Amino acid sequence: MAWFRKKPKQEPSPLWDFIAQYDAKRVANWLDEELKKAESSSTFLEQVILGLTLVCAADFQQNVGKIVRDGLPTANPDVIAFEGLAYSIFAIRQFHLPPADYEDSDEPEMLVNAYRDVITDLRHLVEKYTKWSIQKEWNARIMQHSQFRGIMQPLERLNGKLLSVGGVQSPPVLYGSPSFDLLLSAQIIVATQAFTLSVPKATAKAIENLISELSLMD
Repeated sequence: MAWFRKKPKQEPSPLWDFIAQYDAKRVANWLDEELKKAESSSTFLEQVILGLTLVCAADFQQNVGKIVRDGLPTANPDVIAFEGLAYSIFAIRQFHLPPADYEDSDEPEMLVNAYRDVITDLRHLVEKYTKWSIQKEWNARIMQHSQFRGIMQPLERLNGKLLSVGGVQSPPVLYGSPSFDLLLSAQIIVATQAFTLSVPKATAKAIENLISELSLMD
């Protein structure tokens, strides 16, 4: 009988599982401990951005990634996690440090450098948990998002990527044809827009608040 059929064996998803464990309380506790032993303000600033980016990416997985996993069962959850992580750090930086700021001659160098270093740290985390060699693909993804000044075009491109992850086992520089499932497309569009206009923006504000409260850039 169908009741007694075995469910398909799920492959391990180490990157997805690693990110999924992060929430605001966990990161707050971690930052409390790191603050006590921080070697410099710049080092702690990187830890703040890194920790809160993981919280943001975990929210992406819960509210966007799950829709993609349900709609495209052949997708590798770690590919979805990769896309969520790359988009999260891009969107947070976009809200916190708009292009007009970080291209200006009076740019906050410490903050620009912190975001640059965190982007590299995140790529190392992806490689650690997936065993992928992903530098080219990670850098391409960050550049693909960052070539636009606003948030809407990267958001639209993200939707296309998420609709293209079915059957993909590691992230390519460029995806193939997206799914033509109109219902799934509508669900992803709604979810990514709701995520983008709330979570990364709130994360950028939280980072700025910590910078101010702890005088990290004084």
